[in-house]
Amino acid sequence: MLALALALTLAVQTDPLDAVAAAPGNHVVVFENDQVRVLAVTVAPGETEPPHVHRWPSVMHIQNAQPLTDILFEERDGALVEVRRVQLPEGPPPPALWFQPEGPHAIHNGGSEPFRALRIELKQGH
Repeated sequence: MLALALALTLAVQTDPLDAVAAAPGNHVVVFENDQVRVLAVTVAPGETEPPHVHRWPSVMHIQNAQPLTDILFEERDGALVEVRRVQLPEGPPPPALWFQPEGPHAIHNGGSEPFRALRIELKQGH
């Protein structure tokens, strides 16, 4: 088990687009073991976080909702290129949201307060 945890941690550390590596000012690990990684996610008002990925499925609990835009990227010729922007629905979020692994994206906070959430990434089976 320890070897598996070390291998997963090393794989994340070598992926420059992992959320913690690519956007460390927005994703802080608050707990991690071989089964889960819990991230505190914060995006300041007017900020667009750096492009990053989430390699595992996850559950997100939004603590402070704000008007958000999801910016999607694709890799082309070794560079990330923006391909689409999606305005996320406003209003009170559900208590928890389920996400499949996510490719390169960034969030822009169009609100007047910090966006805050906890993201619980499930490592098992991946």
